[in-house]
Amino acid sequence: MDKLMQRIASDNEKNHYWLPSDVVLVAVSAGVDSMALLDVIRRLAEEGGPQVEVVHVHHHLRESADGDLKLLETYCQLHQLPCHVRHWHQSEHPNSNWEEAARHVRYQFFEEQMEERQASCLLTAHHADDQMETILMKLTRGSTLSGYSGMKAVRPFGNGRLIRPLLSYEKNELYRYCHDNGVPYQEDETNQSMAYTRNRYRHQLLPLIKQENQQASQHFQAFSQQLQDIEELLSPLLTTHFARLFQTNEDGWQLDRLLFIEETPALQRLVLTYFFETIGPKESIFISKKHLPTVLAFIQSDLAQGELNLVGLQLKKRYNVIYFHRGSAENEKERKKTPIYKELKLNQWLELEINGKIGLFLFSNGDLERAELNQVSFVFKQADVQWPLMVRPWQPGDTIQLNPKQPFTKKIARLFVDRKVPKEERQRAQVVCDANGTVLWLMGYATSVLLTEASQQQMNQENNEYLMLVFENN
Repeated sequence: MDKLMQRIASDNEKNHYWLPSDVVLVAVSAGVDSMALLDVIRRLAEEGGPQVEVVHVHHHLRESADGDLKLLETYCQLHQLPCHVRHWHQSEHPNSNWEEAARHVRYQFFEEQMEERQASCLLTAHHADDQMETILMKLTRGSTLSGYSGMKAVRPFGNGRLIRPLLSYEKNELYRYCHDNGVPYQEDETNQSMAYTRNRYRHQLLPLIKQENQQASQHFQAFSQQLQDIEELLSPLLTTHFARLFQTNEDGWQLDRLLFIEETPALQRLVLTYFFETIGPKESIFISKKHLPTVLAFIQSDLAQGELNLVGLQLKKRYNVIYFHRGSAENEKERKKTPIYKELKLNQWLELEINGKIGLFLFSNGDLERAELNQVSFVFKQADVQWPLMVRPWQPGDTIQLNPKQPFTKKIARLFVDRKVPKEERQRAQVVCDANGTVLWLMGYATSVLLTEASQQQMNQENNEYLMLVFENN
């Protein structure tokens, strides 16, 4: 058995990459890396390994790409391997960010094929030189712990796993294998172009580093593994801290600011990074690492209320709660809306925009004990207020009388500030007012003495019919 085959067979025995009964997909471009991998896995399968099938994406970008596909199809026909091809025609190509779009198309196709073929894993031919390039690019551009650690040998993918069996092997070993075993392959001419960032690292930096130390790729791999070990230990700790500091709500998440700022700066950074890298992408929210200092400063600032808009995410500070809302806020000024007045009619419920309903009902003392009421009710005579009673959103300038011993009223806006009511809740607040516009009830927050005193007087009387104003949660 070839030396490379022996090592990969040993790696599989140790790491349990696949079982002999598994279906395994091999992603092949027809380059030397993927053809070496395909040939090794095919030969292992012939000796009692898994069922091997090939997946390939034709990008229709180079004229020589037709030759790639022809070579691969010839190889697969010779060895009786199923070959599944996705054609990504030029009409589908985007005008910008082509490389990222191409990667998305490839892995979407691979995932679909994994499900269709009921494969346990997808094998890709990333090798030690690719790992060096990836880590150097991350270090140069800036990244996070997960990014600096490079590519993982195994990670979840689709309904199975993505496995990189060649990650500890250098490219020259793969050339040697193909030459020694007569394995055909194609050279992609674009791999020589200095227009691509990765190619500059590959042809200019890696030779210098290997010249300094021939074992550099092993050291890079050891560095990657150490960081991945640290990340593996940190992950459950950060999951626990995130659950303690954050709560999920219908619009996203909310952070307990007081608890957060009591933590060490290191934990603050790590928890936010965990949110950006782990939680956000699950909700299709992708926040760049460059925003971390800005988000930290926003949370730590002394401002009572404020907003921070990022792409795909809006942060709102409401005193000591930070809300993380999905989607970006519109940057236009909030339009002033004409309040909608709704009349309260006897013995009818009125559904509110907030989570509840309000009703005005005729009761007698005997009915009171049998009434199934939730939260709040007030009792009064029809003569106690100016009719009709209306429900509307509160407005700037609204006041309410709270103290029965003083004739003064308090501005509702000031009441909200004193009670630290978040802006979103203020915008949804509703009032009950009489025909003169006098506020009788700021639902959920305050009741006018005009209503509370009338209610208490009626409750102290017996054998009397009265009106009951009821707010009930849905």
